[in-house]
Amino acid sequence: MIKVKAIHAFLDPPYGSELKEEDFFHVNNMLFSHIKNLEIYDWCSGIDWNTSDAYWEHKWSNYFDYGLEWWGVIYWTIYDKMPNIFVVIAASSTD
Repeated sequence: MIKVKAIHAFLDPPYGSELKEEDFFHVNNMLFSHIKNLEIYDWCSGIDWNTSDAYWEHKWSNYFDYGLEWWGVIYWTIYDKMPNIFVVIAASSTD
C-alpha cells in the first residue's frame, strides 16, 4: 500500500510532473539498498481524514491540517537495515 501511495505522490504531485515510473524506481534504488531490507511505517494510514476524529488521531502535530483541504498528506518513516539509515518523508500540500 505504501508503495502505491509513494508512486502516486512521486508521479502526480499537485502541479504535475513529467516523471515516469522508472524514474521512481531509479531514485529509490539510489536511496535504499534493497526493498527487502526496509522497515516502512505509514503514520497516517488508517486515519479517516473526513471525520472529526482525524484531528485527535494526529494531534501530535498540526503540520497535516492544511493538506487535508486538497492534495493530502503523507508521513512515512523508512529504516534501511543494510547501511543503517533512517529516513522520514513528510508532505502536506494545499493550494
